Amino acid sequence: SNFLEGRVVRTDGTARVVLQGATLDVPALEAADGATLQVALRPEHLWIITGDEVAEGLVTLDGEVELVSYLGPQSRLQVKTRPTGAVLEVEAPSDAPESALPAGSAVKIAIKPEAAYYFDAQSGARVR
Repeated sequence: SNFLEGRVVRTDGTARVVLQGATLDVPALEAADGATLQVALRPEHLWIITGDEVAEGLVTLDGEVELVSYLGPQSRLQVKTRPTGAVLEVEAPSDAPESALPAGSAVKIAIKPEAAYYFDAQSGARVR
């Protein structure tokens, strides 16, 4: 899994997690406003987007491809995110266009907030 640090922001009874400049709506989050979280993102639950269109319900992070590793029917892309430089791993089918992207390609990593796992940064307890 990939781990990124996020911060809880509660407004009007709605919980959101701010993660590398992106905001994820997270219903039923059991964490206080301002709490620091570790957000786990599995490589198979992330997608690479090279254009400007983003499907409804997805949140994106900007990044740059560093490496593509071919693993048979799947490829694993290492993408350096902006602005923090955290590297995330993303899985894609080896025959998908994103598996042929050269290093240095600008991409967006798409996240489904409901597919992420949220943990309290202090205790390690899962909060959703």
